[in-house]
Amino acid sequence: MDMNIQRKDIFVESIFDVEVPDVDTDGIYAFFMEAKKNHSGISRSNYGGWQFDMKTDVCPAYDDLLQKLDMAANHIIRNVFKMDLEVFVCNSWLNHSLKGGMNSIHTHPGALLSGAFYIKTSDNTGDINFVRESAHAIENTLHYLNADYIRKKRDRLWMTNHSRPPKQNHAYMFSPWLMHEVMENTTNDDRLVAGFNVRPVFPEDRVAAVINK
Repeated sequence: MDMNIQRKDIFVESIFDVEVPDVDTDGIYAFFMEAKKNHSGISRSNYGGWQFDMKTDVCPAYDDLLQKLDMAANHIIRNVFKMDLEVFVCNSWLNHSLKGGMNSIHTHPGALLSGAFYIKTSDNTGDINFVRESAHAIENTLHYLNADYIRKKRDRLWMTNHSRPPKQNHAYMFSPWLMHEVMENTTNDDRLVAGFNVRPVFPEDRVAAVINK
């Protein structure tokens, strides 16, 4: 019997891998070393590590990084998503993990895009792992199928997570609602990451910029 079957993928989730050129990572790392001496850090999703909210005008190398991340985010919003918006990095933080450090699963409410830039890392300092919201339901559906299919051969429709390795001088940008975690650093090397959120530029932002000049 002849039968015409066509596959139509109706939803998509994207991760953008952005190589950011000419970042003074040594300058940012030097700032981090001094900041860690004077601040105990904060606790959010981080376990066994140190997190610190960043401001502008405290580290020139970091300000330069933010400008480049702004450019990348605007390219994605305007040229990939075709949105008539200007966006900027609205908040960012340093996240440092030594051996045993990790970040639990979380999302980034209030953002349009979120991301992580690797300031200092090496192989095996911990992948970032993205998890589908419907992961439990999908795994439950597959429960009675062949174990080899579940582990190795499943179609992308049934995929419940996707991991990306740490990459020096690279940023991953992704949807803020996409659940993610950072796996344990199993090495003796530092993992220093700049986490960030992106949102649109609102009229009141422009007014504030003029007043503060």
